[in-house]
Amino acid sequence: MAATYIDPHRLRVAAHELGHYLAWQDAGITPAAIVVEGYGEEAHGHVETGRTRLTTTEQASAYLVGLLAGREAELIWCTKYGLRYHPHTFDTGDGPRFRKLRRHKLVRAITDGEFQSGAQRLVQGHWPRIERLAPRLALRGHL
Repeated sequence: MAATYIDPHRLRVAAHELGHYLAWQDAGITPAAIVVEGYGEEAHGHVETGRTRLTTTEQASAYLVGLLAGREAELIWCTKYGLRYHPHTFDTGDGPRFRKLRRHKLVRAITDGEFQSGAQRLVQGHWPRIERLAPRLALRGHL
């Protein structure tokens, strides 16, 4: 049986979206959908969480960690599989959301380093699952 070709850019995006998805799932935020679209350099994706009301420091912190977990998963994927990381993904997508919520009174006392290390730990803990699910997400376009 011939191996199925999977666009490496869709795999990179799938890993990124799975980073968000698994982080938010751990935090009790139930994602409604996870989607990867497009091909090549134009591949992109999103995780739909619906309207999530963040009322506690723990919830807001978990949401911010989830935003950073996408970038962390993508960085690890790119390093491991020899792809170029696209920083504009964070700068135009998750970054503005992170910066906006970062100003919220619930999380002002938490440092960016704490969010970053939380995202790194979370992605490393879920890495086997990310590697297992990324090809399926990249091929199907959704989970």
